[in-house]
Amino acid sequence: MKLNVMPVFFDFEMTNLNADFGRILCGSFKSYGQPSHTYRIDETPGGKKEPWNDRDLCIQLRDAIEESWMILSYNGVMFDIKYLNSRLLKHRERVIQKPLHRDMYFVAKTVFAISSNRLASVQEFLGLDTTKTRLDPAMWNRAAAGDKLALNYVVEHCEADVAVLEEVFEHLIPFIKEIHA
Repeated sequence: MKLNVMPVFFDFEMTNLNADFGRILCGSFKSYGQPSHTYRIDETPGGKKEPWNDRDLCIQLRDAIEESWMILSYNGVMFDIKYLNSRLLKHRERVIQKPLHRDMYFVAKTVFAISSNRLASVQEFLGLDTTKTRLDPAMWNRAAAGDKLALNYVVEHCEADVAVLEEVFEHLIPFIKEIHA
């Protein structure tokens, strides 16, 4: 296994907020200072045959996380990791053997006194160069049904999230006091 020594930012996009009703559509990873890489359900063996089958994608996402010595997310502790582990268990696969994980949501929540701690709100407050894309429910529904163009839209959204997360991280470095394992 090749270990990525740079911090890795990640984000997943799902069809539903609940893992028993939804599935993962894609996951983007971005090593610090590098371009992002995205895993897509339609590029997996299972997802090509059955667009609702996220088993192979979940394994790819788990393995990508485990190749990183430290992962950084935004609400990844309370959502993305739990969701992925739920889907892995559903598919009777091994759950994540977590590397070090720092969730920037908790850092932002501690640092800022703003009306919302959502990533988009933090990005707007900081006036970052990179911006999140708008959530379009119609595109998410089409992507969930296997529409490739709609899935491209979801992938762009996911990649924008990790780019914004990297910029947020750069602003919050002075406030990071500990790493959650």
